Amino acid sequence: MATESLKKIYENKKDYYSSVRSEMLQFVPENCQRVLEVGCGEGGFISTVKKMTAAEAWGVDISEESIAIASERIDKTICTDLTEDMSILPNNYFDAIFFNDVLEHIIDPESLLKDISSKLSSNGVVIASIPNFRHHKVLVMLLRDKDFKYEGAGVMDNSHLRFFTRKSMIRLFKTANYNIQSIVPINKSKSLRPVLIKLFTLGIIGNDISFLQYVIVARTNK
Repeated sequence: MATESLKKIYENKKDYYSSVRSEMLQFVPENCQRVLEVGCGEGGFISTVKKMTAAEAWGVDISEESIAIASERIDKTICTDLTEDMSILPNNYFDAIFFNDVLEHIIDPESLLKDISSKLSSNGVVIASIPNFRHHKVLVMLLRDKDFKYEGAGVMDNSHLRFFTRKSMIRLFKTANYNIQSIVPINKSKSLRPVLIKLFTLGIIGNDISFLQYVIVARTNK
């Protein structure tokens, strides 16, 4: 079962569960009243959203240990794999559903996005951060090192099942029947390497190689 395999991988990823993801707070919608984070871990991010907005905060995760901690911080927690059963979530309820570096861990993220759209309120949005496969470190690994090597964290995290570029992120959401409101690059590299690569290629390679992730805000076409 995919859920059990992910649980085993995450046993050694405590930072994954405790992160606040402060760079995602700028994307929290104004006046949201009910929010959900899929893959909430220990609730660091969604509890901060709750404090910011006074919204009713829900969290879902596959880790029982992490959900136990999150339950002390937010209003409602659920330990389940939503790809297997989403009926536990109320329909037409959430003003914002967050996927903070989650969709790349899913075998079929398109189906998950389609299914969870019924849980959004009339003006609700999905907000997802997704690792950028065109990050300069990945390009160097592929082009210079001629390798495809998994790592303990980052774009090549060993628990990632899918990989995305900006174009394929947009395609994913459009195919799942969403209208993209914005797509913003975040976590810009401080290294000089992407600057040198862009100079060497006369800018043809693009600016996206400097950014670790993109954040997509999208509404469903329902």
